[in-house]
Amino acid sequence: MADKMFTAKINDEEIKKKLTELADLTSDLKPLFRVLRQTILAAIDDNFTTEGTASGDKWEELSEKWVAERIKHGKFSKILQYEGDLRTSFIGKVTSNDLTIGSPKEYAAVHNFGYEERNMPKREIIRFSDQQIEDIVFELHRWYIKNIKYATKRS
Repeated sequence: MADKMFTAKINDEEIKKKLTELADLTSDLKPLFRVLRQTILAAIDDNFTTEGTASGDKWEELSEKWVAERIKHGKFSKILQYEGDLRTSFIGKVTSNDLTIGSPKEYAAVHNFGYEERNMPKREIIRFSDQQIEDIVFELHRWYIKNIKYATKRS
């Protein structure tokens, strides 16, 4: 994984609280983070498939200039998928106490946050709908019941 990486942190209090509780109960969250990595990467991929509507509003349409450029080169793909490199660049790194999701592509952050000086609109790639947040919380609960609660009852 590249040293420079566009990453985003989940800023949902319920998820942070659950992760803290789970970290107190086990020394290795790697198995949980592997499951969450897949759930989060699937949500990011959904944003590419739906051009943002999976997690909120549709991304702003391409400028006329960029549409003309795509037509000139025979590229009729969806927004942010000119070559497909950005979509396939998102990866997750898992350790026993950390999950990092991001892209080594320098332009990932430019697209995610926008770039006013170049008249590039914000098209949030790493953004989650309420349902996607619920899916992440569900995975946390499911992992807890399977790995912590069950093990505690057996002791």
